[in-house]
Amino acid sequence: MIAVIGGGPVGCYSAFKLASAGQKVQVYEEHSSVGKPVQCTGLLTSEIYNILKVDSKCVLNKLTRARLYSPEGKFLELKLGKPNIVVDRELFDKQIASMASSAGVKINLNSKFTGISGLLKKKAVINGKGIDADWIIGADGPMSAVAKAAGLYGSRQIVIGAQARVKMKCDADCFNTYFGHGIFSWLVPESSSVARIGVVDNKNPNALLHKLLSKVAPSGKVLEKQGGLIPIYNPSQKLLKDNVALVGDAATQVKAVSFGGIIPGLLAANALSKGIEKYADNCSSVLKELKLNLLMRVTMDKLSIKDYNDIISIIAEGKAKNVLEEEDRDFPSKFIFKLIKSEPRLWKYGLKVIW
Repeated sequence: MIAVIGGGPVGCYSAFKLASAGQKVQVYEEHSSVGKPVQCTGLLTSEIYNILKVDSKCVLNKLTRARLYSPEGKFLELKLGKPNIVVDRELFDKQIASMASSAGVKINLNSKFTGISGLLKKKAVINGKGIDADWIIGADGPMSAVAKAAGLYGSRQIVIGAQARVKMKCDADCFNTYFGHGIFSWLVPESSSVARIGVVDNKNPNALLHKLLSKVAPSGKVLEKQGGLIPIYNPSQKLLKDNVALVGDAATQVKAVSFGGIIPGLLAANALSKGIEKYADNCSSVLKELKLNLLMRVTMDKLSIKDYNDIISIIAEGKAKNVLEEEDRDFPSKFIFKLIKSEPRLWKYGLKVIW
């Protein structure tokens, strides 16, 4: 039996894929229901449809434009080659849990993982009781208790996300990114009257969120606030040890540019299902994209306010804009060199990573 710890989208999708491959699988989720608490923006690129068919009931909005704002308020508007979608995270998570159940997976709620027991580490301790498992899959988030129990936690850097759902007037088909405000910040519309506004930072995202709300939604009404921890991808992170494997946030499989983890986590789950023993090798393409994302983040963190203003202006002037519109941001390997080739002036900003 394979025990998947964590009933989020990556955990349930891992269980679904493993069960579909003929494995006996159970999911152990510590909360009383799947899909709560919500700790994610819920913005997904069109790549999601290459992974699974998203139920239309989960889709709140489709976005065809993006605006990238410089610290001085200049912006670059992109027409997305393929629409992005905004999902209801609770419904989205429940859809994947339902897929897992339909494939024969037993989902156990109110089931808290507390450790690993046995000389050969064959038992996952759930609610104080040892559960026999051939494999234990940690899909239990950035502070993964599975990773800690198995000696796989390693050295990881955690940042904090703070988000508010705000009733306000907004462009229903356009999401915004604000450079120079925290590590990363956004406005993602659920509709023309409700937006998700958030900030990622490593110190005080709540104060930065308040400042951003005052700037972009001064008369908006906050409907609710959400937040959570996000890991920064660690290229040295080990994925396997004994009979334990990590996937998703538990394995730091998060894009360091935008801090989205759903799509890389689902792609890693696909790799896992092809053979757990060969998981690391099968996951190499996912890890390659995450490494490039990390390199881009290191570069971005070295840019000044003037750099961001200049980059926005440079991209708006030439062919680089077309590259960003046409290529999927989930796979920087497909566009990063095209981007620099299309606009040689961007080379000097990329070189900052080694200065």
